Amino acid sequence: MSNWYNEYRLKFHIDFTHYDKRTKSIYNELIIESKTPELAKKIIIYEFNHSKKLLTNIPRGWYGNILKKNLVIDEVKLIWKYQTKVI
Repeated sequence: MSNWYNEYRLKFHIDFTHYDKRTKSIYNELIIESKTPELAKKIIIYEFNHSKKLLTNIPRGWYGNILKKNLVIDEVKLIWKYQTKVI
């Protein structure tokens, strides 16, 4: 049994749309421990949809004026792979 997971760097951006139809993209990246890249994507999508904490900062002066926000995952890269010992 193993509780170690691989680490993936997820580069993403969030497209914000203002009530007056202006748009702005804010870029960020996170490192997530996961068994697969697909599961890492699901984790960040879940956080985006269900967490009260934001994954990025809101554009300056836009607080309370956001019509919608859209998460776009740009890249998922394996940065550390857990190796099991073979005896």
